[in-house]
Amino acid sequence: MKNDCWRTGKTLVNGITIAYEDVGEGDNVLVLVHGHPFNRTMWRPQMGWIEGFHRTRPRARARARSEGVDGVTT
Repeated sequence: MKNDCWRTGKTLVNGITIAYEDVGEGDNVLVLVHGHPFNRTMWRPQMGWIEGFHRTRPRARARARSEGVDGVTT
């Protein structure tokens, strides 16, 4: 497996702060979204064969450094 150096950051989407990690460069972007109740680490086994893409892993809302919502999220 290639040892990539993931960068962390935050972006504003529709007025909500979303944290993310990304690696790679270029116009071919692969967005890796995890389902509930998992987290970004579920993508580790695939990292060795996903090459040639700018890969980004957004953090789910109210997780880690992403902004949450008022009330109950279903």
